Amino acid sequence: MKYEVIDNKVINEDGEVGIIISPGHGAGWSTWAYSDEAKIESVYDADCVMALLEGDKAKVKNIAVQKWGDFLWHTRDIIVKWIPRNKPFIVEEYDGHESITYRDETNWITL
Repeated sequence: MKYEVIDNKVINEDGEVGIIISPGHGAGWSTWAYSDEAKIESVYDADCVMALLEGDKAKVKNIAVQKWGDFLWHTRDIIVKWIPRNKPFIVEEYDGHESITYRDETNWITL
């Protein structure tokens, strides 16, 4: 598969954006980051996504440490998940298990 980098995001041939999540138990990938900047940018950072697509989790961790500082960058279970461009989403975490929720899939309550 061919990839293109646009605005520091990796885009596949289907026009989807590659993001990193950790669906396994333990520590989350982005959700356990210390700063808001790291929580957002580490999800889609093109350097991290490309390193993970190459299968080099050690490189992903090294990139994260260089960009956002040294803390628990949990790489054991990280994967690249492809999501639609321009579709609002959040990365949710429970017990280290990260998942994606799209804004249009959530029923908000207004009182």
